[in-house]
Amino acid sequence: MITLITLATSACKEGVKKYDWIPTECAPSDYPAQIYSGFVYYGNGKSIYIPDGRAIDYGWGEMGSVNVAGPDLKEAPDRITVNWISYAENQSYSGDFKLNRARIDSLFLAGYRDDSYNSGKPTYHWLKIGLAPGGFVVVWLTGINTQIEVGHFTAHKVADFDWTRLYPGIDMQAHRKMVLTRLSSDTQKAISESNIPFGYWNRLRKRYPLKIDFSEIPDFLEASIDYINKEQQHIYKDENDKIGFEPLAPPAHIYVEWLDHLQQRLATEIWFDASELMTLFGQCAGQQITVKLEVSETDKPPVPTLNVAGHLVATPKIKNKTYNKRD
Repeated sequence: MITLITLATSACKEGVKKYDWIPTECAPSDYPAQIYSGFVYYGNGKSIYIPDGRAIDYGWGEMGSVNVAGPDLKEAPDRITVNWISYAENQSYSGDFKLNRARIDSLFLAGYRDDSYNSGKPTYHWLKIGLAPGGFVVVWLTGINTQIEVGHFTAHKVADFDWTRLYPGIDMQAHRKMVLTRLSSDTQKAISESNIPFGYWNRLRKRYPLKIDFSEIPDFLEASIDYINKEQQHIYKDENDKIGFEPLAPPAHIYVEWLDHLQQRLATEIWFDASELMTLFGQCAGQQITVKLEVSETDKPPVPTLNVAGHLVATPKIKNKTYNKRD
């Protein structure tokens, strides 16, 4: 969850809407990349560069580096160009991708709910570009505890890129080997045996008609949900009854705040086994799925169950912890 708090402001001049946003980058922690040239375009051919020149291993969908450049307020982005190397593959990629500017503009304009603000309504502040093996690219719009996918693409391979032109005097193959030594032994083995899981990051994007239901928690307050496709959503108590089935990926992590019988504010965090949940959801494909959080005994932390058509399908494997919010 993102804890940095920022209020992205917007302005309107002569009918052109502008917003305070900046680009950032990410890649899977075990499959790092490095951008050597990247730009996000907006307005009438204006651009801001994507942070480059460093190994990206922050984690898929996670916050990357930020370079503050250009004007604070900009039109919604409409295009991305990005060139990078996938260290695991020893392969360079290049892409020029058109974004759905109208959709991004509408998301900026709508903003999202955050009751921690005393006034005003926050909106998104980061345009996050994710780079995965196989040239796979996902773009998210990110705010505080909220993240939504706004594009996915596939770049093309670049043969025999001349790294000495960019980094004269640096042995890129030696640098690549150094980067790979920092990876887990399982990942190094997968790379050496040509078993990189191409397509995995695209499979995370599969959506199902899903509802996360907190109604069985007697004193539910609010929750943050991280989905396996790295989208994020925050739900408040008064919104729970209004939530219907939405096309969503399976949840990866749920953070929920609730009151015990002494009216103490508690927080429970639940981590799901992504592989198991992907399998369970796949078995329920085409049906409406409810992940229901239930409390079986007074003051016991909520436990998730998987339900289809009102019937229990499975109790997923989880890791969880509960703590007092005053701690």
